[in-house]
Amino acid sequence: MAKICWVVTNSRSGGWKDGNRAAIRKALSQYDCRFADIDEPLPKACAVDALAVCGGDGTLHNFLNRVKGWAVPLYYFPTGTMNERARIGDVEPMVGRINDDYFVYVVAAGSFTPIGYTAKVKDKKKFRALAYMWQSLKEYKVHRIPASLTVDGVEYTGTYTLIMVLRSPRCFLFRFNKMYRSAEPYVHALLIPAPKSEGFWGRVAIFAPLFRAFFVGFRHEKDTDKLVFRQGKTAVLRLPEGATCNVDGERERLAGTYRLSAALPAPKVTVMSLKRK
Repeated sequence: MAKICWVVTNSRSGGWKDGNRAAIRKALSQYDCRFADIDEPLPKACAVDALAVCGGDGTLHNFLNRVKGWAVPLYYFPTGTMNERARIGDVEPMVGRINDDYFVYVVAAGSFTPIGYTAKVKDKKKFRALAYMWQSLKEYKVHRIPASLTVDGVEYTGTYTLIMVLRSPRCFLFRFNKMYRSAEPYVHALLIPAPKSEGFWGRVAIFAPLFRAFFVGFRHEKDTDKLVFRQGKTAVLRLPEGATCNVDGERERLAGTYRLSAALPAPKVTVMSLKRK
């Protein structure tokens, strides 16, 4: 009797096609694959021999938090638009913790961060990553987020236009975190203070730190009045009521105190390809 693999799919992800089911069955030929949508309930842990998920970074985030503690092989077929996590490779040592949950590459708020969840599904399917480009023009603006972030005991408090905590070398398609090492137990925090001005002059003021962060990148920590980039084993983020965040490409309302760290040991997930060999 064939072993059963429960395959969770997200048909709303930018790269999903109905023909993917045949490719998944071929890639997991050792299993009897049973398909279900991401919104459907999972079977009991004892009823399956393996689990697979198909979607983008947000789908992987949702999946890993639903199957915490399941002692079965886990597979990931990236069918999202940008697939930031899959572009890095094996996801086993590259997951973070946010309080008691997992995040798979980023927790962020402020400038540009809404592009992960504001792009329309039809645009992502048609234009793929270009769908985010139109959104980035709209989201190039100053935010004012009163927050504090403590990295290994060093506290930063102020009003920020961009807050980002990463367990990844990349975000928004930019591979800028050159300090990242997958086996090291660190998260990386980026803070860009909000300028005094808004509108045109505010956008001018934040151009230099944004360019420095994403186009130049970081090989070392940096701490100035215009930009902070810190490495730490623990980051404690405090956000005001109603703060809107991008968590692995999905919109989440966060308020209060959040402890972020590397998830080591992390769930072992094997990244699979849908390309026909």
